[in-house]
Amino acid sequence: MVTTSGTGRCGRLWHGLTPILGTLICSLVLIYFDVVAYGNDLFSFFTCPIMFLVAVVRTVFRRPSFVVAAARLLIPVATLLLAIENHSVQKRIAMGNAARLIQACEQYHEANRNYPERLGDLVRIT
Repeated sequence: MVTTSGTGRCGRLWHGLTPILGTLICSLVLIYFDVVAYGNDLFSFFTCPIMFLVAVVRTVFRRPSFVVAAARLLIPVATLLLAIENHSVQKRIAMGNAARLIQACEQYHEANRNYPERLGDLVRIT
């Protein structure tokens, strides 16, 4: 027999996420802007401490279950750590690209006695 009540797996999951849904949505928006759109940790750097303080105040005054309180407190911390790590990875990639570009400019300078006027001059046409 098939039941259509909301007590299935999805219903229980949704019921469990309801108390932390605002925190999750805010965290996902921050991750989108910091990680996907801009590639830095600027928004998270300012917003996550505020989210954490709001979570502490909500935990003190509303007294939610331990799991909900832990999730509300850990989501801003995890979001900030994710954004900081993304910034670190992006910086390492940029430094590697810059080092390759500098090396190519130096090789061009050695071969032509001047630096290239455009980056397109560094590309070898075969």
